[in-house]
Amino acid sequence: MKTKYITYMLLAVAAVLCGACENLYEGDGEDTEEKVVNVTFSSSLLRYVNGQTSDDLLDKGTAVGVFMNTNGTELAPENILASYANRKFIAKENGALAPGDPSQNMTFMPGATKVDFLAYAPYDEQLKEDYLFHLDVSDQSKVDDYDLLISNNAKGKYKTTSAVLLKFVPAVAAIQLKFEYSGGLSEEELSEAEIMLHKVNLESDFSLTQGAIDASSSGTLSINRVGDTATAFVIPTTNDTNGRKITVTAPEIDYSYEIPADIKFQSGKIYLFEVLVSPKGIEITPGGIKDWVIDEENGVIN
Repeated sequence: MKTKYITYMLLAVAAVLCGACENLYEGDGEDTEEKVVNVTFSSSLLRYVNGQTSDDLLDKGTAVGVFMNTNGTELAPENILASYANRKFIAKENGALAPGDPSQNMTFMPGATKVDFLAYAPYDEQLKEDYLFHLDVSDQSKVDDYDLLISNNAKGKYKTTSAVLLKFVPAVAAIQLKFEYSGGLSEEELSEAEIMLHKVNLESDFSLTQGAIDASSSGTLSINRVGDTATAFVIPTTNDTNGRKITVTAPEIDYSYEIPADIKFQSGKIYLFEVLVSPKGIEITPGGIKDWVIDEENGVIN
């Protein structure tokens, strides 16, 4: 009797363990019962204010458009899966994204099929298949409202009950000047200096597939300075990059620096320049390029 009891107990335990072995194609092996798994999203927004980058959330109520694409392909009607094109999702207070209505929901592809997600904000119900938006940075006081946010980090995703994180960054690029002061100008004179960016794109169409299209206008921007940092937001560059200049005008100083033609402004990147102010005058040198992406492990900008 005791042997039979132990046998029954072992069979019961084995049954429970086998039931727990079901998977969602997250690991190796096949699931004998195919499951339909809804896609859930979380979101983040990398803001850039007064020379500082901070990881934030989309504002509550922000409407975003989401596409599910064949893994490793560009956004195009023939590459969109299950008609999941421009599905509307709404940001909640905690950054989670909820379908605008039940018909906007998405489910993962069968098996371990990998997919890519591309998203943008604000949502445009009338978005056409050229995926074009208009960018305008002529008024720098408004540009940090960001005409367009894009997210293309979520690639190679497959069946999971964990939320897919969509990291949104502005479609524009940023120029940052870092000032180092070692004499030559008083703090008051330096604070009154006029810093200008010349021959840069002020308006342009922007494609979710191609990036910025040739600009419709170019001109001059005033670079806003806060403390030892000056920042301007610029439209990504695809056309002629010759003749772009940074000028600094102050008492008895009229300095001009030509930006190298091989520096092409790209979406979601920060272009750094170091400005040395000394008794000899002003000197600007390139200081490198940063991505508007935060390293998830270390919490720093790559």
